[in-house]
Amino acid sequence: MSRSLTTSAILGLLSLSCLTSAASVSRRDGSNACTSLNQRKAWHTLTNDEKAEYLQAEKCLMSRPTKLNVEGTENLWDEIQWAHVLQSNDIHGVGQFLPWHRYYMRLHEVLLQQECNYTGAQPYWDEQRDADAGPIEDASVWGTDDLSFGTGGRESDGCVINGPFANTTLRLDMSFGVTDHTEYCLGRNFTSEYWLWANSTYADDASPGDPLFFLHHTNLDRLWWLWQSANLSSRLTDMSGRNTPTESDLESDGWLFPSDSVLEYDGDPANVTTMNHVLWMLDLLPNVTVADVMDVRGDVICAEYIEENE
Repeated sequence: MSRSLTTSAILGLLSLSCLTSAASVSRRDGSNACTSLNQRKAWHTLTNDEKAEYLQAEKCLMSRPTKLNVEGTENLWDEIQWAHVLQSNDIHGVGQFLPWHRYYMRLHEVLLQQECNYTGAQPYWDEQRDADAGPIEDASVWGTDDLSFGTGGRESDGCVINGPFANTTLRLDMSFGVTDHTEYCLGRNFTSEYWLWANSTYADDASPGDPLFFLHHTNLDRLWWLWQSANLSSRLTDMSGRNTPTESDLESDGWLFPSDSVLEYDGDPANVTTMNHVLWMLDLLPNVTVADVMDVRGDVICAEYIEENE
């Protein structure tokens, strides 16, 4: 399933209406208050030491033991991926798309810090800057060294064979409700014209298997926050949209209609997403509502975006 990453498409997603308030997510010090905002910076502005620490922490998550004992998972990275795979038919093409992924980025950030002693914040990929600068192959995130995310996949099968995530094995996916535990490689296939990874790990339900997913979605969250910041008085509570994808989206993406076990507990009385909509991370973090994640500076997300010119 392909996803376009053109600047216009990214900005277009910001027209989706979304979510304020506060709930508790434990910090590294065990408290529930946000006392120091995580400073999220663009990848290309990080020092080599900062890049190395982040990439090492990602590798660490791939070696940490499971917490949930989900069938087919072998490490914490698999379980992070499973949180997305399991809910793909409930978190895309719907009102909770942006708030759910905002909380998902926070989940990833918290696990990096708590499980792997990462001292930084979740970085973002400034895709607009790289798109303006040249072809995708020259983007700031790529390279063959250990301070990058590798490059495109091998011509024969799309498998990534360079960089710190070379030969990474993944093992979770789903189609029409059937879970597939067949092992496969982290794959990428560049298509410069549309800035997309066609038929790759990056563009399907299992996309969080590619570490670059988290930089992409953190950038998307940054763009949403920039949009919110232009009118906080109204946009911190701006929420609407469907709770279920359209039939055409369900069919084209290989999803079943969300079950009653999800819809009856999502916090909304009808097929309209509200501020009370519940965001679930498979208990890797506590449940929160859309309202709880609206303000990135609040106790739940506890972050700020650092722009290059600041």
